[in-house]
Amino acid sequence: MDCTQTQPGYWIQHIKLAGVVGVTLASGWLLGRFDLHRATFAPSSPLECLERESVLLHPDFFARLIRVGPPDYRFNCHGWTFLDGKDDMIASSVDALVESGRLQPVSKPRLGDVILYRDQHGQVMHSGRVQAVGCDGLVLVESKWGPFGRYLHLPDLPRNAASWQYYRDLEDVELDTDAVAASSDDTGERTTAADVDADSDTD
Repeated sequence: MDCTQTQPGYWIQHIKLAGVVGVTLASGWLLGRFDLHRATFAPSSPLECLERESVLLHPDFFARLIRVGPPDYRFNCHGWTFLDGKDDMIASSVDALVESGRLQPVSKPRLGDVILYRDQHGQVMHSGRVQAVGCDGLVLVESKWGPFGRYLHLPDLPRNAASWQYYRDLEDVELDTDAVAASSDDTGERTTAADVDADSDTD
């Protein structure tokens, strides 16, 4: 059985975001002992991938997370966040996106924003995307854990991260505004990345 194949009723947990407020999420014990970098654990087979995740998702912890995607060791967290799962992506490449200005820090996240986690040395150790923002301030992040599955969790996970920050991906903004421009008439105004940057300052 290939762990990259989705099996209805087993891998995918059908949920409603409205019901996740009361979900208790993973404790520091769970993520404090699991390094999210793929380099720490490179499975030699799909079966090993399944076995390792079954240990990670022990029944005692399963109810504390919301799994939305199956294991897939072909890409890591950064590969999912920035490359749609097409390949792995190393942490230095993520830093390059910040340095280039493509990722702009924001204080108030929106749907689709990026979250970067850093260790005590300031190195990027994990990434994900904001998937829900509630009017009460609740934020849910989706991220991929190494070679394992994708999970919804609160932004303060993983607990072994020293800090985390939200960013707006200006490439996503350009794609969105291109779609708006294509559907508007010639007199319609187009929002630019600079406009979004200015808007971020007011968050």
